[in-house]
Amino acid sequence: MTGDNTGVDFTKNKAGQNRTFFDAAGSTKNMNKKRTPQEKYDIIVEFFSTDTTVAEICRKHNIPYTTFQRWKGMFLKGGEQALATRGNVARNRAKEIERLRRTIKEISMANDVLRKVIREQRDKDAGGFMKTGSHTDTSKYLVEFRFHGLAKKKIREYREIISRKFGANMKRRKEVPHITLAGPCYTKDGKRLIREVHDVVRKFDIVPFSLDGFGRFDERAICVKVVPSNEMIKMRNEIVKRLDKFCLLRDHDYKPEFKAHATLCMNAHFPRNVNVERKFDDIMEYLDSWKMPEFRQNILRVTILGGNGKIVCEYDLMLKKMLNRREALGRGLLKDAIAILKDKREMMSPIRHRPEPIDETDFPGRVFVVSDLHFDHKNIIRYCKRPFRDEHEMNRAMLNNWNKTVKNGDRVYYLGDLTFGRGRHTIDYWLSKLNGEIRFIRGNHDTDIIKNAKVIKDRFPIMYRNYKFLLMHDPYRPPDYHGWIIHGDKHNSRPHMFPHINRRNKTVNICAEFTNYTPMNLDEIVKNIERRY
Repeated sequence: MTGDNTGVDFTKNKAGQNRTFFDAAGSTKNMNKKRTPQEKYDIIVEFFSTDTTVAEICRKHNIPYTTFQRWKGMFLKGGEQALATRGNVARNRAKEIERLRRTIKEISMANDVLRKVIREQRDKDAGGFMKTGSHTDTSKYLVEFRFHGLAKKKIREYREIISRKFGANMKRRKEVPHITLAGPCYTKDGKRLIREVHDVVRKFDIVPFSLDGFGRFDERAICVKVVPSNEMIKMRNEIVKRLDKFCLLRDHDYKPEFKAHATLCMNAHFPRNVNVERKFDDIMEYLDSWKMPEFRQNILRVTILGGNGKIVCEYDLMLKKMLNRREALGRGLLKDAIAILKDKREMMSPIRHRPEPIDETDFPGRVFVVSDLHFDHKNIIRYCKRPFRDEHEMNRAMLNNWNKTVKNGDRVYYLGDLTFGRGRHTIDYWLSKLNGEIRFIRGNHDTDIIKNAKVIKDRFPIMYRNYKFLLMHDPYRPPDYHGWIIHGDKHNSRPHMFPHINRRNKTVNICAEFTNYTPMNLDEIVKNIERRY
């Protein structure tokens, strides 16, 4: 077989194989060498990027002319296909994403079915089939402790503020603040669950715990941190141990470290298009500007809830009695239990060491206290019968009274609710206009971030002329404190219960209505306490 005018000749053997190349000198070279894809690519690119002829390329790399032409055709066709399909990349990527989403959904549904099968098998193996006529129609239960008193009120306030200020959609905001001890747990022997919980908690009497500021669980929840006592940990672990024999529990129930907490908000309370991590950062920054008072409480009752969220029964640790739903919701037995708890606390040694009070007697300036001025609050004039025509006259009068009485070297303890109402100025706006070194205890209306005053904890202890005072907004007396309380919040709505000076209860009401809308000097308060009528 003779080649064309390129100067290249080709021959074949009898089998049509082992092509031999005859160059101009008549020498022959084997052309059966296999080329890698990269080598083929480099040869074609060399041809297109230089002025070399086909004959020169074939001679240089020892390849037949027809082979080179085939490679070149494949190269050009591949480039054409790549250019044609480039516009479909985005469409193909979208299809792949949708396929992965469907796969994830199918896997999630399969996992749900598997969990249900495992749960049913667990109940069956435990022999815990629910009998006809059982106390409830659900197999889901929750064992918890519910707050009472001031701690309950404060946690609800925090939830309301987060909902209003940060747009958290908490449909069940009025649910009772609580600490989960075990669950949710699943069983079909509800009666046995009640018996086991009763058998554990009846052995306990005083079970203390404390609240320790705010915390978060990654991007799942923001909570009030709880420091459990050894008795609380022991009770919880024993309940879990008993229920594990016939109930299906959650993974967190088996963890030895008990992270007790009271949830304030969860990521599910925000829309899906919200950046929850950033939202939680904003909420935590805001909560850090608060100073949570020190709370020491005791578990009063252990509650068992059904799958519908309603109380099945409660065990009262003070009354030593299991209560049905009607008794648990009643106020009479609760008051009796609180009274018993109060008596037991008084017989016990103090369960905490209260911080040493700050002695203000030697302060170089004067020390004042006042509360509940309510700048900008128009309706407070009508509610508390204040002697002003409107909020503007009230604002001017209270601002003048303060700055005429307090000088820059003086100290003022402000006990909450500085401003309120629609269209109000911020707290820092009014603080910037007031004289003195101001120490600020937040009230239930003080929801701003405060920078122009030192925020201090509620229930702040001070000493003055041998008197110990506990400063607070709402007058909830701690169970182990028997000294004087200076408070706000109550205004003049119930003067028979909260007069300016109540010697029997050792309380001093310094709401603005009792101080002529002016900060009151501690010297004057001591004189009023010591005055005999």
